[in-house]
Amino acid sequence: MIFDSKKIIYAIVFISLAIGFSINEYNLHLLRQVNPDNKIINAKSTFHDETIWSVDNEFYLSPPENFLAGKEWRRDPPLGNGSYFRRVPGYSIFYLFFRTLFDTPLALKLLKFAQMLLFGLSVICIYKTLKRLQFNNTIAAVVTISYGFTPFFSGFAYYTCTESITPYLAVFYLYFLMRAYCTEDAKIKWNSYLIASLLIGIFILTRPPMGLLALSFPVCFFKDYFKEKNIFYFTKKSILIAILPLLLIGTWTIRNYLLTKEFVPLEKSYHPQSLDRMKPEYDGIISFITCWGGKASEPTYFNEYYVPFQASVLVYGDTGIAYIENILKAWPVQIVNEFGKERLTAILKLHQRALYEQKPYYDKQIAMPPDYFPEQLQVQKEYHKLENEYFKKHFFSYCLQSPLLYFKNMVVHSNTSQLFIFQKEVLGHKLLFAYKSLLFLLHILLYLTLFFNLFLIKNVVLKTVFAITPLVFVVFFCFIFRLIEQRYMLPVLPIMVLGLAFPLNYFFSKWRSS
Repeated sequence: MIFDSKKIIYAIVFISLAIGFSINEYNLHLLRQVNPDNKIINAKSTFHDETIWSVDNEFYLSPPENFLAGKEWRRDPPLGNGSYFRRVPGYSIFYLFFRTLFDTPLALKLLKFAQMLLFGLSVICIYKTLKRLQFNNTIAAVVTISYGFTPFFSGFAYYTCTESITPYLAVFYLYFLMRAYCTEDAKIKWNSYLIASLLIGIFILTRPPMGLLALSFPVCFFKDYFKEKNIFYFTKKSILIAILPLLLIGTWTIRNYLLTKEFVPLEKSYHPQSLDRMKPEYDGIISFITCWGGKASEPTYFNEYYVPFQASVLVYGDTGIAYIENILKAWPVQIVNEFGKERLTAILKLHQRALYEQKPYYDKQIAMPPDYFPEQLQVQKEYHKLENEYFKKHFFSYCLQSPLLYFKNMVVHSNTSQLFIFQKEVLGHKLLFAYKSLLFLLHILLYLTLFFNLFLIKNVVLKTVFAITPLVFVVFFCFIFRLIEQRYMLPVLPIMVLGLAFPLNYFFSKWRSS
């Protein structure tokens, strides 16, 4: 089938933007209806009636707002060294551009439209990348539609957090990387590598785990510039290409050190002076619940029992047993029985005492001491003991069964939790339900394709880009980080969508030859 390439991409981009704007605007409309008083609920309330309110707004919007108010580039509350580098500054700088020029409501309106335009540009880049890889118009169109017509990538465009731009940064990076890899023109190749290298620095300073995407860069670069008996040439090129991301990250690192005398290259979630839950006792309980996995360790469910437990102490000074019992009820019966209710209760009581030590600082809103309290470190130690015991008794479960549970949570869903229109309260509409069902199947297909491509793609460079790099993401979040939220995989999903082209081309070729 012969198509006009330009007409295809113009039509796909137009429809993609129409779908993206329609879904996001309808989502905002429903939120205004069901929450007319705009009570603050994550993903179910609006921010200045323009974007969707997110719990992460504090991390990404407060530093620019404090900066404009003359309070330095710090998160709220601007207390202690930890407030200087709680998050990397990439998205905040993007927001600052609009906020410097306009008041908040108009800045947010222009911001979300700019994010939608970035989405439109990414649709073009998806199509052009496929064409550059020599896929025909039909396959390029089908795969680009799979990217543009789904809310996986446009569904965060009305948010004010990193996911609003990270998938597009990933697409732009891959576009220039493949542009460099596929061209024989030396000038275009070098300039494309420079832009891809710059984008590595930008997306690392926007979402550090995106640095895993950069694994594909040296493979492509080595193929193009490593010449036998000319190590000096390759070394010189490697140093030059590494300057841009290192300059960006280095500037941020130097800034952090000059302000705090602490060496922090990117961001630091756990800091003794911060007034948030990222403390040793929190690390301890997370390490324990993630070792055995299951529902109790899912972020949403975990917050249902941990947030009241923490707030009861820090807000009300209540160290009653009821909140401990709620946690023990939430944890699997076999876990409670194995470690003993008395022992777990004692550790949770110690956890409460560690939180109570912090209450005066919360009450007065002042920075905590520069060193953790002994109680905090003791709680962390006790939880790690539990984790080590579980590891020794249940090696198979710890190393394989639990990661597989996280993998199931990563894969088996429709990737629409960010949009209210796809939630149970609204999903009575048959068309919406059918659309969500298709998204569910597409999301699972992406992961099936990922494993298929490990064997189908023979080219080492393309295998690294479209199969190995996404799998590294999977391994990182299932085996190392272990706290899975749908949005964590968003930066690598565009690469997995592009990966659909390889099996499509394989089966299309088989069909034509039969």
